[in-house]
Amino acid sequence: MTVTFKNVGQGDCIIIEWVADQSRQVGVVDCCHSVPNAAISHIQQGDYSSLEFVVLSHPHRDHHSGVEELLLFCEQHNINIRYFFHTCDVVPDRLRAAVVTKQDRKRLGRLFQTMDRLNQTGIIGKIIIVSDMIKPFPLSSTICLEFLGPANEESVKYIPTAFAFDVDLSTGNNPAANWLSTILMLRKDDQYILLTGDAKREAMKRVYYDRLKDSRRTMVGGQAPHHGSGTNHFPLLWKKCKGEHPRAVISVGRNSYGHPSPNTISSLRTIGYDVKCTGRIVGWREPTKRQKALAGISKPSRAYFSGGGSDVRLTL
Repeated sequence: MTVTFKNVGQGDCIIIEWVADQSRQVGVVDCCHSVPNAAISHIQQGDYSSLEFVVLSHPHRDHHSGVEELLLFCEQHNINIRYFFHTCDVVPDRLRAAVVTKQDRKRLGRLFQTMDRLNQTGIIGKIIIVSDMIKPFPLSSTICLEFLGPANEESVKYIPTAFAFDVDLSTGNNPAANWLSTILMLRKDDQYILLTGDAKREAMKRVYYDRLKDSRRTMVGGQAPHHGSGTNHFPLLWKKCKGEHPRAVISVGRNSYGHPSPNTISSLRTIGYDVKCTGRIVGWREPTKRQKALAGISKPSRAYFSGGGSDVRLTL
């Protein structure tokens, strides 16, 4: 199995490829808008005629903005999608609260309308709302896709915060929607890869104590949640679950949030991970005294990015 983190700037697009019954299979987790669409280009290059699954980790623009284009491409080329997984309970007010601007609400609405239409026409076989209670999905005789989150604890925490947030028109996102983020395990025998989306630190902590702490399996690679944010990092999980020669991947590009945190990268490297970023980081700038005074002591360092960047691959 190969897991490819596409370089789409500040966002996620992950392609998962494996072999089942001597047939090449592919699945997609998130698809941030890029030109050309990174997921479509990968599918075309691989000459795939079907997708085993598409996962929308949570309804933030940097994770869903290219998904509708992917679905329309599949419709145009008669590429069937066996499963579409998402975490968006489509009670209208709850879904609208995940984004801020009218433009992003319209984009998200079109995505779900397209998803429903393709389900009715048979392009999408089945739509499944994700929780940690659904059964693992076998991808082959040895490989399994398992959803570790969101659990009910995270979904419940989203509800009271869904309508009480600081509006950030630069992203169109309600940060509370990170409570809805999937946490995926791709496991083969006694090893696994962890895909964390924008999962909150509390969700990572729950997954460790409830699902991973007593497991004999080890993590050969994982995605640092929320583009390497320091507030989402839970070091104990990475320390106790790591296997031999582990790798950590950060999907990141130019941004104003201080992603990735130098503390997250330093922590992962100290624990023993080979850390790779899809964006090319050339250094960090510390905030000025005035910036600290205006934003408080939590004002993060800012990463400097050069042009380019590259895809990052993990193997299982």
